[in-house]
Amino acid sequence: MKKIILAGGLITGLAFMGIAQPVASPATLQKQPVVNKSPEEKAKKDAERAEKDLGLTADQKNKWEAAALKRITANTPYREKMKGSTTPDERRDLHKQMLVNAKTFDADVNAFLTEDQKKKKQELRAKRKEGQRQGMKGQPDDLMED
Repeated sequence: MKKIILAGGLITGLAFMGIAQPVASPATLQKQPVVNKSPEEKAKKDAERAEKDLGLTADQKNKWEAAALKRITANTPYREKMKGSTTPDERRDLHKQMLVNAKTFDADVNAFLTEDQKKKKQELRAKRKEGQRQGMKGQPDDLMED
């Protein structure tokens, strides 16, 4: 009698384990296709996100979109070159050039933002940077330099 109860319990336990472990279908394991957006689409999306996060006016949104388009088109050749075979020194130089473009973008944007919007932008940037730092815990310290 004990063996029957034990076998029944074992079968029931295995059945519940099978239900608790969902099987991943091949469709869920596939990566989403990469959609290459045009620079104009990227700039528009960037401006819409800034409008939502910073409360931009229509005029500010247009200016943001123009500045973003300028930055994206300036960085495109550097990104393309990085996709090819580059040495670490070349990558570092390309990254520095892209940072110059980012600083130019920030200067353009800060020219038309209000003080409250600038403060909010800095807070969002600090929050994003902290999130990136949290993701890099356990990495060598030289990768976490500012």
